[in-house]
Amino acid sequence: MNPIYIILGGLFWKLSGKKVFLWYNHPMGNLTAKIGIALSDKVFCTSPQSFSAKYKKTQLMPAGIDTEMFRKIPGIPKKENRILCLGRISPIKKIEYLIEAVKILDKKGLDFELLIVGSPVSNADKIYYKNLVRLSDDLISSGKIIFKPSVPNYKTPEIYNSASVYVNLTPSGSLDKAILEAMSCQVPAIVANKAFENIFTNELKAGFIFKDEDSNDLAEKISNLISTDSTSKEKIGKDMREIVVKKHSLSNLIDMLLIYF
Repeated sequence: MNPIYIILGGLFWKLSGKKVFLWYNHPMGNLTAKIGIALSDKVFCTSPQSFSAKYKKTQLMPAGIDTEMFRKIPGIPKKENRILCLGRISPIKKIEYLIEAVKILDKKGLDFELLIVGSPVSNADKIYYKNLVRLSDDLISSGKIIFKPSVPNYKTPEIYNSASVYVNLTPSGSLDKAILEAMSCQVPAIVANKAFENIFTNELKAGFIFKDEDSNDLAEKISNLISTDSTSKEKIGKDMREIVVKKHSLSNLIDMLLIYF
């Protein structure tokens, strides 16, 4: 929620006897955010690295993933070596480090396919997208990197189910729901976001959180997962879905919100 709405209507709502809640999950905060937080009775966020997380009035919340929609779908052909990156094409996504990582894997002779699904929105995004395509040129020609435009959210479960690993390079600060959606589909997720140190089990932390902007570390973690036997991969996928169901499902979010409303 944009805190400007709290600034515009917060005092009127308070005078009317209404409680004021703000959902603010961005890693950065300006004066507008600070005023909005000050005028709110309670602030919600999903990431402990969010700008709003440091305030006493803030409550960490489940992300609200529809685990019935995002689930393993029988009959969807899975490409065992498909690496998926799904989301808006934007500099904050740091996709260039993933491209560099798969170049390392290619030099080592690893068989893989990197599927990047998403579209640029702003002019800066479009420039960034062109640079990514230029950076990927050789591997696009060999069919190892494929770019596809964004799809409606209801179609993403099929795409998640087609992959053997999901990679998300968004830095710490917010909690990208696409990661949890992939996990809910039982697709192992490799992430840079340190918020997952509080989400993953101890067994998952070492293998699925890579050093931010470190393509070598990312390449190693992808390689390790791809080379893992299918039984172990399936267990990892089930463990990740269980985390989402227990901690970040839509029903969990509703239950938490009802406490405050």
